[in-house]
Amino acid sequence: MSRYLRQHLSELVPYSSARQESGGAAGIWLDANESPYSSAYNRYPDPRAIALREVIAKHAGVECEQVLPACGSDQLIDMIFRAYCEPGQDTALTFSPGFSMYDHCAQMNDVEMYHMSLDDQYDIHLDRTLTFVRKHAPKIIFLCSPNNPTGNSLTVDRMVSVARAADGIVVIDEAYIHYADAPSLAAQLEDLPNVIILQTLSKAHGAAGLRLGYAMAATSLLDDLRKVKLPYDLSSMVSDTAVQIIKSTTQLHQQIAETISERKRLRTCLENLPEVVQIYPSDANFLLVRFLDHRKVYTQLRAAGIIVRDRSALVEACLRITVGVPKENDILLATLQAI
Repeated sequence: MSRYLRQHLSELVPYSSARQESGGAAGIWLDANESPYSSAYNRYPDPRAIALREVIAKHAGVECEQVLPACGSDQLIDMIFRAYCEPGQDTALTFSPGFSMYDHCAQMNDVEMYHMSLDDQYDIHLDRTLTFVRKHAPKIIFLCSPNNPTGNSLTVDRMVSVARAADGIVVIDEAYIHYADAPSLAAQLEDLPNVIILQTLSKAHGAAGLRLGYAMAATSLLDDLRKVKLPYDLSSMVSDTAVQIIKSTTQLHQQIAETISERKRLRTCLENLPEVVQIYPSDANFLLVRFLDHRKVYTQLRAAGIIVRDRSALVEACLRITVGVPKENDILLATLQAI
């Protein structure tokens, strides 16, 4: 338990399931009122997710005790609010343009969200941020790197400086880190006791349908999150499948390499189109592109069966285009050339 935890949760004991109390011992299981008729999934999953955590820890270069998997990063974001923020009292900070889920969870948990603009390069304006953090002391600060929707990585030293200045929790969302040259901050967790890193299987691992994300942090912070975590949120099917996906490193590296190559090709080709005004630097699996008439482009792409994301509410006249497989990218480019 950490000093950041909401006071009324300090005495709360994490829910203890029947399978957890048994320690997972093998035998005749008559403790959890499951069906005794054998099938692949007649037993509850391991609430500790030990096998999954061990594989994630090896993959991420951390200790098993520093890993907490959940149903996607969205669940973890909500859990972080519920563990640390008093509704109607505490505040949080995020950066614009940024990922809208932070605001959504703040609203659900009755937490006022401050917004600071990123600088002209969509990086942290360090002096302004440190001044704000010291003055307002938000309970949670969200940093997304590589950032969504802009695609660029935030400067590592600036993120570390914010974490060291903060009196609350700093969440670093690394959903797109596998596509970036910048390293994960997981290697620095020992020196950042107030940092929670989020990663996911939804992007580079190609498993968005599994809904599996994981937090990496000091054990005291993960103990906080377990107090507000439901015991059987990860099914056996999800955990077993995730283990096999994470172990498939050859396929992972091949797909990441192709996505990065295609990202570069898309950029080069898009730069030659008259409708394109600007393409923002990206360390993710997408490009943020500003068009002369983004609504016309969006509508005509949609009419051709190509769905992109309109992000003009966050960055003027911009569409966010996910990098597809080469054939999909060829069709996208041909359609844009015809507009």
